[in-house]
Amino acid sequence: MTRQSLALLDPALGVPDEAIVLYGDQLGSGYGLPTEAMREALGLTASLEGLLLDPVYSGKAFT
Repeated sequence: MTRQSLALLDPALGVPDEAIVLYGDQLGSGYGLPTEAMREALGLTASLEGLLLDPVYSGKAFT
């Protein structure tokens, strides 16, 4: 997906394999299922910054 997105921006650019790092430690029990850490991140961003996050993508990414 990274390479496909980059090709749309500039086909001459490339990304070495070692530059792409995926972390799955915030997945929890699965896609769309909340984790305690994600709930905490949602609460913190909402109360401290007034930022409402989507729990499926943004909440886990902020965690």
